[in-house]
Amino acid sequence: MVRNIRFNCILFFVTLLLSLWPAARADANGQKLVVLCYHDVILTPADYVLPDTVPILAQDLANHFDWLKANGYTVVSLSDVVEADKGGKPLPEKAVLLTFDDGYSSAYTTVFPMLKAYNYPAVFALHTGWLETPVSQPVQYSHNVQLPRKNFITWEQAREMARSGLVELASHSHDMHRNIQGNPQGNMMPEVEKLKFFPETGRYQTEQEFYAMVRSDFKRSADIIAAKTGQRPRLAVWPYGRYTEPGLRAVAEAGYLYSAALRQGYTTLKGPGKTLIERCMIDTHDKNLADVFRELRDKKRQSLQRVVHVDLDYLYDPNPAQTERNISQLLDRLKRLQINTVYLQAFADPDGNGTADQLYFPNRHLPVRADLFSRVSNLLNNKLGLSVYAWMPILGFEVPDQSLYIQAVARGKEGSTYKRLSPFNPQARQIIREIYYDLAKASPLQGILFHDDGIIGDYEDASQHGTVWLARKGLPKDLESHQNEAGLRLRAGKAKGDALIAFTRELADVVRQWRPFIHTARNIYADVILNPESEAWMAQNYNDFLNAYDYTAVMAMPYMHKADNPQAWLDRLAEKVTTFPHPAAKAKTLFELQTVDWNKGNRPIDSKTLAEQMYRLQTKGIRHIGYYPDDFARNHPDISTIFPSFSLKANEFIRN
Repeated sequence: MVRNIRFNCILFFVTLLLSLWPAARADANGQKLVVLCYHDVILTPADYVLPDTVPILAQDLANHFDWLKANGYTVVSLSDVVEADKGGKPLPEKAVLLTFDDGYSSAYTTVFPMLKAYNYPAVFALHTGWLETPVSQPVQYSHNVQLPRKNFITWEQAREMARSGLVELASHSHDMHRNIQGNPQGNMMPEVEKLKFFPETGRYQTEQEFYAMVRSDFKRSADIIAAKTGQRPRLAVWPYGRYTEPGLRAVAEAGYLYSAALRQGYTTLKGPGKTLIERCMIDTHDKNLADVFRELRDKKRQSLQRVVHVDLDYLYDPNPAQTERNISQLLDRLKRLQINTVYLQAFADPDGNGTADQLYFPNRHLPVRADLFSRVSNLLNNKLGLSVYAWMPILGFEVPDQSLYIQAVARGKEGSTYKRLSPFNPQARQIIREIYYDLAKASPLQGILFHDDGIIGDYEDASQHGTVWLARKGLPKDLESHQNEAGLRLRAGKAKGDALIAFTRELADVVRQWRPFIHTARNIYADVILNPESEAWMAQNYNDFLNAYDYTAVMAMPYMHKADNPQAWLDRLAEKVTTFPHPAAKAKTLFELQTVDWNKGNRPIDSKTLAEQMYRLQTKGIRHIGYYPDDFARNHPDISTIFPSFSLKANEFIRN
């Protein structure tokens, strides 16, 4: 009897597990793996062709392979990744995918024998335009550099490696591993992420032309690889690791299953058609693979933000030569500061009222003061490796139609000094969406900073569309009546705040139609944190911001608030943040300090005072720090003074 009961129990659980097995396979996504990106592999330091080929020594590569084996990592193939991504056999717990770009001759002479010795699979991404070059001709490596054809593998070698079972071939484009003119100033930018500017006609490449170009190029590359080797590539590896959302759609239509970028993070499986392979770049200095993996694991260190808020109105000059000198001066300054992020103004506000009169990028609604944003953002990112957030108004755009603006019940009852378009007016919303779309289409960027104009006061919005929205939310159209009941006023403020958050998320999604990887930050007033009841008249909520954005940039500006004791005021604000009952409060809040006192005629705040504030905030547990504005022309704040407290390269003890 006991034996039968035991047998029936075992049978029940086996049956249950078998019934759940298909579901377990279907839920295999969410797995993570590390994807390493190598380029040329050389035998001695004297063998490198160009620094641009990112060479590493063969001995260093062997040390990497040994380290992976000794530390329990399993090198997987692209087929293993595809199988796991489809819900099949899961990846090993510590999975690594090896990739080698460009098709240098060392892929065959050095890397391939090492793969066979270690029995490691790998992906080789081939630039078919270079490989199609006849052996008697030089390879056009870039617009002004040629390399001998012998520096690249032959198709015979590619076939041999593909047939070995260890190497899968991918496409690195046919002819898009190059820079093109991206703006009127002549900036050369990666062709895969920027619409081309045609100086002879003064126009930009259209979206349709860009899409067709990417699709045609990668399809041509796939066709060539298939014809030459019998192996059709499943992976499109973006040149320079850059990509756009239209580009992702174009390569999918060209027949690729996956795209690969360059981002220092884990690749997370999300299912066929959704997984983007994020690769960690290995360069000449990465001799110890343990350091690379340590940085990947150390999310706390990775996410530290040091932000300089740059006003393009400071850089712009009617004389283009002076603008160029200003840009050069700014780049030198930021390089010395050793930070990682810039909030870069994308709108022009020459009258200083906080509202965009003009824009610094081509668009269909406002005048273009200068096509400057893409130039500066490209230089900051490509030359200095900085993440660039476009600093943009949410509602504050100057348009001729006055009926599109937020209205207060009476003069003097406005919730902000900013003139703001109504987020409840469909026409106004469409204008703003189109401005954000034009920004994303015209400009490489890594994030959006939503300006502090995102306020709807307790006596707003009294426009026709605003009152209709209030009624739809079950709130009285008569805004005066909201003041008679604290609960009603708070409910109205909460509803307006939720509407603004939803609109900014919509705008972020608009930007992601071109730049799918962007992060978001939004300015919040310190009063909202110090006095949560202010949500009723500011329509901002700290907890909601933490949930909605990657970073909440609190305007930690005691002089703007006329604080009697600025340091005590900052201490109190820091305590509110570090004790706030949200698990991500410290990780997602950035303190943005002011460098001038606007209440005293824009008087500069002493650099030593700023350095002391930065240092003290870190001792109070504040991790992310920035400042506004940066006056590069006058070296304010003084670099040497703030460097020990501000730079990512200093004060590691305090930060850690």
